Amino acid sequence: MKISVITVNYNNNEGLKQTIKSVLEQRYDDYEYIVIDGDSNDGSLETLNSIDGEITVISERDHGIYEAMNKGVRLARGEYCIFMNSGDVFKDEYVLCNVSNELIFDIIVGIGQWGETNKMIFPPEEKELSICYFIKSALHHQSAFIKRELLLKCPYDETYKIASDSIFFFKSLIINNCSYKSIDVIVAIAETAGVSCNLDKSLNERYQGIKDSLPPRFKYDIDFLKLYYVPFHKYISVFKYIKKIVNKLRKIKKRI
Repeated sequence: MKISVITVNYNNNEGLKQTIKSVLEQRYDDYEYIVIDGDSNDGSLETLNSIDGEITVISERDHGIYEAMNKGVRLARGEYCIFMNSGDVFKDEYVLCNVSNELIFDIIVGIGQWGETNKMIFPPEEKELSICYFIKSALHHQSAFIKRELLLKCPYDETYKIASDSIFFFKSLIINNCSYKSIDVIVAIAETAGVSCNLDKSLNERYQGIKDSLPPRFKYDIDFLKLYYVPFHKYISVFKYIKKIVNKLRKIKKRI
């Protein structure tokens, strides 16, 4: 079964070199490698042109990471796609071999790892997937194998700049009830400097994307879940409530 490994890169030549090495070292026989570069000017294109191996390269201006990812999907010919963007690497050279026998579901997610901290990101079991899960957390896209057919039917929404992959998983697994399996394989070591590491912006964009994916009547339900299932926002809300009460007491004291 052919697997398409897709790398998106923009001015991350050093990270790109690591990713290319990791991909081309894979021992699996039936995979293709596609690199979508955003017209980098840091030597990335020279690196790509120097590669001695089968690799499809597109280098041109784009409007962000999700346009580039969609472009990679349209070029792909594998039954499954995995995005290993510049700076991300496979755990070892046997990852594709170890995962290939599990590729019978729409989405398969393995274990991820953050590069600098070595923190492990374990995928949820199928029974854990819910609206509440996606309010609180996100799937590790570097460790996800996705049917190309699904990505063509439901491409990444390019209006979002940080959390479109999370919104894709929400729509696919919660709204469209696509099949899913978590596997006990460490797939990827992710670069921690990725675009989604801006936590506040990423969370807010994810919440908005979830709300936009649901009927309007769910709007206040999502706000409620955001408040009570995400500790960060819960504590902020409690702090604001206490501050409001204190201000009222101060006004009352001045009147007395």
